[in-house]
Amino acid sequence: MTTPTIFCNNCGLRGHTFRECRDPILSCGILLLRNLTCPTKTSCLPIPSKNLEILMVRRKDSMSYTDFIRGKFDPTDTTYVRTLLEHMTQSEIGRLRSDSFETLWMRLWNNSDRHDHEMKVAKDRFDAVKADIDSVVPLYVEPEWGFPKGRRLKCESDQGCAEREFFEETNILRSTYTVVSGIQLEETFYGTNKVLYRHKYFLAVLTDPDNIDIHQRFTTMQKREISAIGWKTLADCAGLSRPHYIQRRKLLNDLSMLAETIEVRLPKD
Repeated sequence: MTTPTIFCNNCGLRGHTFRECRDPILSCGILLLRNLTCPTKTSCLPIPSKNLEILMVRRKDSMSYTDFIRGKFDPTDTTYVRTLLEHMTQSEIGRLRSDSFETLWMRLWNNSDRHDHEMKVAKDRFDAVKADIDSVVPLYVEPEWGFPKGRRLKCESDQGCAEREFFEETNILRSTYTVVSGIQLEETFYGTNKVLYRHKYFLAVLTDPDNIDIHQRFTTMQKREISAIGWKTLADCAGLSRPHYIQRRKLLNDLSMLAETIEVRLPKD
């Protein structure tokens, strides 16, 4: 009788599960670049850093809010509970104060009735720390901005994951951009939840701007993940990144250098 092979979606190795993996939690994404001086034309590299724009997305909910509603905290760890609350947005704290837990839970999952056991555990933890919500002063006006990314499916390649997640969050077709071969950028950091994350990004240039529209109505899939999308300069990216992204500045510096030195020429129409 053949023993089933255990496969880890996180590191891609066999012999252990995702939960048993000791590597940082991996997400793969795409850094889509364009030249802000000619945004309606095909972009090529190099691009001067002062003219560089990168596509960013804003989360639907902050990471702290999501973890809080899902009950991913120890109610007796008052320091961490306060950290979660302070890293939420003002509107999220407002909802915590005014809405029932059932309403908050349904909104988080887009009105989908799911995770009954998880909901019960989360509600008990929510009720245990509810008094702390009234005294907190949140630090942020909006959820985190970042680059489109996500976790791999079973047996999915890093680039395949990056392209799938990029489409799900931006609704931008693969045919509208070119991935730069052999170039990846990474950042590793501890989240406010004390979990170690690793983000791997593939570099891409916009080649068919006529067939993208980031201002169109969000798809159902986008609504589950993001609340805004936009082209940002390097300075914008740095300013929008939260402090715990400790390697973000280095990533942006590396991106600036690559954008100015790599040559990618595409055939003219």
